[in-house]
Amino acid sequence: MSARRRRPLRPIYVAATAEHAGKSAISLGLCLALRDRGYEVGYFKPVGVLARHIDHKIADADALQAREVLELPDELSDLCPVVLTAQMTGDVIGGKKIDTLGPIRRSFKRVSEGRDIVIVEGLGQLLRGSFLGASGYKMASMLDAGTLLVAKYGETVMLDRILAGEKWLEGGLLGVIFNFVPRGRMNEVETLYRAFLKKHHVQVYGVIKKNPKLSAVTVGAIRRHLQAEVLSAEERTGQLVENLLVGAMNQEHALRYFQRVSDKVVVTGGDRSDIILAALETPTAAVVLTGNFRPAPSVLARAEEKEIPLLLSGVDTLTAVNELQELFGRLRVKEKSKINLITRLIEEHVELDRLVRNVGKK
Repeated sequence: MSARRRRPLRPIYVAATAEHAGKSAISLGLCLALRDRGYEVGYFKPVGVLARHIDHKIADADALQAREVLELPDELSDLCPVVLTAQMTGDVIGGKKIDTLGPIRRSFKRVSEGRDIVIVEGLGQLLRGSFLGASGYKMASMLDAGTLLVAKYGETVMLDRILAGEKWLEGGLLGVIFNFVPRGRMNEVETLYRAFLKKHHVQVYGVIKKNPKLSAVTVGAIRRHLQAEVLSAEERTGQLVENLLVGAMNQEHALRYFQRVSDKVVVTGGDRSDIILAALETPTAAVVLTGNFRPAPSVLARAEEKEIPLLLSGVDTLTAVNELQELFGRLRVKEKSKINLITRLIEEHVELDRLVRNVGKK
């Protein structure tokens, strides 16, 4: 464990190259890993978009999660002082002057007091928040933070965004962490991508392999998100779901398709008894029945026998799939196992000591 620094480190502003890049997981993981090294760590999110009503006040869901996981004493209104709502969006677009920078400065001052370092979670891509006058670029500059980009593995547009960020941050880019890298692409990223970015004076601090367990959600969370009714095996709603599949083919193809993927939720119309039965005969955690169609008694009986929850939803299949993709795309940490996994991934795959050394450089 490192000795605590007398002189506080610069904040680290965590941004991303794309939606659902794992920015929240990386932010929390950095907080947890630095805390384990003996640092007094603070968390801050200048602007939030995931509005939740807590004790009759509006708070950001990511800030709420961070406060719970990190057991922070700070007020939620300080952890995320600006929470974007439909009303605020309409006011800004309509020309109303809203002071976002003042509350952000004041809250950050309170959050950073007594901390060795503060991890600042951005909205996502560095341009996000521009219409509020609070883009990632502006926040990093205003808070005198070094920027760490979380690059979601994918097409070369991620390299475009990294190089654009390096240019527009004007020396403020600390470097990059690649996330969600498929097992078969790890060597490519570790060698070719790292060498390419080095030529462009961009440092790579880590390459993290895709881990389905980190984005897994419980059957119960799916039920709540879709406001669905549990028709069978309610005692199994605590089971984790790692994969999302859509049932829109014939039974024979569905059976082969479903057999290849375990720990999954299958989304299909409630009137597709053939698809539902195919899902029940494979390693399935739950089946979402769309269109508010209740299955036949024989299907319900088979689901009870196999101890697989059937979730009845009133929305159509496309809407349910879109809603669930959003749910799977956002980190939700409640289980101790996920907290330990996040910390381990940072410890094992991120050059944390080198990152900390570079944070201290002006």
